[in-house]
Amino acid sequence: MADMAGGDAHPALRLPQPYKIKLAINKSAVCLAPVAVAEQQKIFSKYNLDVEFVNFGNSTDVLLEAIATGKADAGVGMALRWLKALEQGFDVKLTAGTHGGCLNLLTAKDSPFGGLGEPEGANHRRHRHGRTR
Repeated sequence: MADMAGGDAHPALRLPQPYKIKLAINKSAVCLAPVAVAEQQKIFSKYNLDVEFVNFGNSTDVLLEAIATGKADAGVGMALRWLKALEQGFDVKLTAGTHGGCLNLLTAKDSPFGGLGEPEGANHRRHRHGRTR
């Protein structure tokens, strides 16, 4: 496999011709930093991808609009926020990994879910940075 930090692209994965793609991304999202690093390290060009970034800010609605109107060919964002659009017939293919690091449940101080322990009979799981509790 290619050395992602600077080695050559694996020949079987490199596109035979340059392929231009417009990618919608929130460049200020820390969890999307690997995409910016891939750009800086020229990983996309090693695979013959000519990526143009379309910065959509932090609104998933703007991301979806960019794809729907052809301003972007693809997008990188929070997969869970796409569910409503998919329910309503938005025609896209998803390839995604999702994590719970950016998702939080806030409760009132008097909520039974306010402490580290679980209320008796609770049916939920908390996930934080790779650990499920």
